[in-house]
Amino acid sequence: MNRHQTCPALVLALRPFGESNREAFFLTPSDGVIRAAVYGGPKSKLRAYVAPFQTGTLYLYHDTVRETNKVSDFDVSAWRPGIRELLERLETAAFIADALLAGAGGGSECESAFILANAGFDALQTASALLCEKIRVHFLWNWLEILGLRPSPDEGFPAENFTAKKTARPLLNTETFRFLTAIGQMPPHELEHIAPGTTSFSQIAAFLNGMWREVLGKR
Repeated sequence: MNRHQTCPALVLALRPFGESNREAFFLTPSDGVIRAAVYGGPKSKLRAYVAPFQTGTLYLYHDTVRETNKVSDFDVSAWRPGIRELLERLETAAFIADALLAGAGGGSECESAFILANAGFDALQTASALLCEKIRVHFLWNWLEILGLRPSPDEGFPAENFTAKKTARPLLNTETFRFLTAIGQMPPHELEHIAPGTTSFSQIAAFLNGMWREVLGKR
């Protein structure tokens, strides 16, 4: 990596670093997840610019001796304040960001992950609670494909119903598989009035969440 790097980036998460600084985790379309220090106190411009779910142009300085990164600047192109105006939006955005970090930004498929995540966050800006659930399904279906883990119609999902009880391992039927394949190719903001056939979105969300938990358990 060069000492100075400029690239598109999406802020996934922040955590405290030192007394008044933070460490940021970015998703980039070329290098996947990048971790970099953000220096400055509460009044720092970067503190407002480098915030979760915002996309922009990232300016990095790479210390070749310590092998660390520092954010020099971040030119925001998508602020997305609407995500924080509804709990379901914020929860869905946080879920997507956590999944991207857990999956290392999609590895070699980081460009596809970057496009998918930005489409989801853009849709969340004004999403209703119902659309938030559909955006999560849309993301998970495509995310599992990016990771090479998308199930086929004859594959089962994790044998749990998200209570303490175990149930028979449900199957993803052909109708639902075709439905998910179709909506997976649609922009997520267009899913508001889309409905599956015999399986509800809540059931599909439970299936995909279960599969993602199973993936995490193997990592």
